[in-house]
Amino acid sequence: MNGLHLSWNNRRPFLDGLVLITLLALQACTLPPGDGRGRLPGGGDALETQRGNCAVYADSFEGRPTASGERYDPSKLTAAHKSLPFGTVCRIINEANGKTVEVRINDRGPYVQSRIMDVSYRAASLLGAVDSKNFEIILEVLEYGPSAP
Repeated sequence: MNGLHLSWNNRRPFLDGLVLITLLALQACTLPPGDGRGRLPGGGDALETQRGNCAVYADSFEGRPTASGERYDPSKLTAAHKSLPFGTVCRIINEANGKTVEVRINDRGPYVQSRIMDVSYRAASLLGAVDSKNFEIILEVLEYGPSAP
């Protein structure tokens, strides 16, 4: 019987390990989903959040100067917003499919009351919205740009 009986000192490492595994498992169950970079859609690192309608820049704007002085390039991850400072970095979440992209504000607009943002062709492509005339987004400001609106 002596061989089967475990004293408290012999059980302690086993119990410590069991408690540690249980705590780690519970913590894993409470972690919110993320993108692997510590950024969460709709989550904690946004300085400001807006929700509204978005559209893709028309092809006819390619090469034209934006309000910041840059020329519009459909292959860049840029966007127009009515008031956010130029250089502001935003995460855009397509509400229809959950796809996200980060864009930099380099233009003013849109000049349509029902929209809060226009995005470049590349941004729309990464959001899965190239074929959409308008689509619903969540806009999260990650970093304000240096210039005033």
